[in-house]
Amino acid sequence: MEPQASEPLKEKLPPIRTMRSDAAAASQKPGTSAISLLARRLKQKRDETPQKPSSPKRTWLIAGILIFFLLAALAGAWIYFKYLKLEPPPAPVEERPEKLIAAEEEILDIKELENILSHGPEVEKFKVIFFNLSPGEFLARTGLKPPARLKSQIQVYNLGLFNDAGLIHPFLIFKVASFEEAFAGTLLWEKNMPKEFQIFFPRLREVSELEISFQDQVIKNQDARVLVRDGAAEFLYTFFNKNLLIVTDSQKTLEAIISRYTIFRPN
Repeated sequence: MEPQASEPLKEKLPPIRTMRSDAAAASQKPGTSAISLLARRLKQKRDETPQKPSSPKRTWLIAGILIFFLLAALAGAWIYFKYLKLEPPPAPVEERPEKLIAAEEEILDIKELENILSHGPEVEKFKVIFFNLSPGEFLARTGLKPPARLKSQIQVYNLGLFNDAGLIHPFLIFKVASFEEAFAGTLLWEKNMPKEFQIFFPRLREVSELEISFQDQVIKNQDARVLVRDGAAEFLYTFFNKNLLIVTDSQKTLEAIISRYTIFRPN
């Protein structure tokens, strides 16, 4: 009696394919290399990968973002041009100087001062000379150095000429803010005024420091301070209406100015 087989014969399974085994098998084929095999494998894998269709939501999202940035840029440009853009400065407008006495007027260069003082108006007439200088610049250019108490109060100045029977007499008018401060400053200035005003009144070069002594006088109902020399007024000043400091070298010129103000009231 033949013995029975203890175990049935196992069926033979086909070998498992791997990338290495495929590559080994393919490499045995003539004209096939590992590189060409790898390229073919990658192409096959790429062909098998499904292409994802673009999402409509994504397209609309991108379009919305682009539109948002475009609108933001337009809004920013509008705000800049309407509110933030600096406008070019306006062209400077030359302000007309304030005239402190009714008279013929002329705007000249301070460099021509000496020539200006020798060419006045007609007899018994006034003329006002304007310069394109601030009060501070005018004082500096002419060498006038009033004390700070007076200088700080000067708002406007006029240089004028009066023709007294053919003799040209200059005068200066300073509009001041405070009479008390200006008057106190002028009193301090008296000892230096004859020397500093020589540019306008050459006769003051003959006055020595020992002769500098001002006296109180009343001229045309106005309190005045007068420098008397050899019995005549050499230099004098007054505050008309307590806001106009008038300086001149001739009593008749001062009287003419005061008379002028009774007809043409100053500002």
